[in-house]
Amino acid sequence: MTPPERTRFERRRADWLDYAEARRRVMELAGPVDDALGRALAERVTATATLPPWDNSAMDGYAVRAEDLAHASREHPVRLEVVAALQA
Repeated sequence: MTPPERTRFERRRADWLDYAEARRRVMELAGPVDDALGRALAERVTATATLPPWDNSAMDGYAVRAEDLAHASREHPVRLEVVAALQA
């Protein structure tokens, strides 16, 4: 099996809806899914957009080694190299 192609995600500003409006929109477009029970997709499906469509570091994380920060201080900050970025 070949690895999936990297998706190029759209970036845009947040346009918040309140809960009632978001629910109304979802329910307006939703239909019965009883026919889908016990079935599987015939082909791979790849997302065409990222959700949320903006950088969201509140949900992301950063990992560092304690030894790389051992001598760091406000007066002597350390610069860390980003060695990888992983999609969730």
